[in-house]
Amino acid sequence: PPPAAAAAAADPTRGAKVGKKERRLHAEWVAKRIAAGAALGLDEVVLATQPIMLLRNFMQLVPSVGFRVLNKVGPKRTRAARLGVSMYELK
Repeated sequence: PPPAAAAAAADPTRGAKVGKKERRLHAEWVAKRIAAGAALGLDEVVLATQPIMLLRNFMQLVPSVGFRVLNKVGPKRTRAARLGVSMYELK
């Protein structure tokens, strides 16, 4: 039998069923990040889609910009959480 990655690529119906609007991280990218973090001896590895990762970097490097973004996006995320909608796919 082919390796699991090749089998999954050959058969797109395998794996978790997600809606068309839902975005998932690629398993290969996640595995590479975890392996790189383990090789560097990190205690944790941040795995997130790009807008969330960008906000994380702002909060670390330029907190004033990060807090301005949070002040704009925060109320929308709170409303989305109360409605049970995905908080990561706000427009």
